[in-house]
Amino acid sequence: MCYNAVTMVKAFREIIQCNIRLFPRIFRIAKMYLKKKNSSSDLGWFWSLCKPLMYMVMFYFAMSMGFKGAKDIDGIDCPYFVWLISGMSGWFFISDLIGGGPVCFKQNKALVIKAGYPIPVIPMIPVLTNLLIHLIMVIFVLCIAVILGVRPSIYWVQIPLVTILLILFNYLWSFMFGMLNVVSADIFDFIKAIRPAFFWLSGVLFDSRPRHRHIFLLNPITYLIEGYRSAIAFNEWFWQRTIYTEYFACVMLVMLIITVLLYKRLKNIMAEII
Repeated sequence: MCYNAVTMVKAFREIIQCNIRLFPRIFRIAKMYLKKKNSSSDLGWFWSLCKPLMYMVMFYFAMSMGFKGAKDIDGIDCPYFVWLISGMSGWFFISDLIGGGPVCFKQNKALVIKAGYPIPVIPMIPVLTNLLIHLIMVIFVLCIAVILGVRPSIYWVQIPLVTILLILFNYLWSFMFGMLNVVSADIFDFIKAIRPAFFWLSGVLFDSRPRHRHIFLLNPITYLIEGYRSAIAFNEWFWQRTIYTEYFACVMLVMLIITVLLYKRLKNIMAEII
């Protein structure tokens, strides 16, 4: 048992060291992938932002006119549109990795087989690729909030912390399910099947604070989305709800343990089974 604990610690340290040592190279690959993604368009990055912006506007009209909208949301000190887009900015970052993360090894198998890249750096490539768009989206949301009358506050300083948690969650998700997807393709089909549930049970469109909020907050994505809203819409610290902070920490710890165990088991045979 002690030996297993030591090997797990070594595997965890190896994951961290690989990402730190090769970060400049990973970042260059992520930028290259992003340019390649928009290479066929004259407007380039604009189209990477256009799709989520269109969804935000459509959901705003649907929720504010077709449903009760902001009337169901207590405690917000900003327009309903700001509340909506502050949460959706985080969701779009997560949603791209929910579907794209589990295929990271299969999409980048040449980097593993031919280029000899360490396994731990591969999941970071899609995370960084989508992070660049996410950061622009967050800046856009903050600008819209100011235009609509929201004053910058001390609570905005927690936005980078929420973003870091978002990066860690997306990385562990991509790493863990990426390795499982290499072992069995059924994993990706399962994720595609449950992906809508992550959206509707995340509180992106509905307030997760009143009735049934415990159901919403069983989804760790809700905690991250509420982190952005706490900073921008509610003017509070997102870690104040201690029980949900502890629950999110437990989920992250479980994901980390599973990821390290899978990495320890598969790292020497990944190039063969990928």
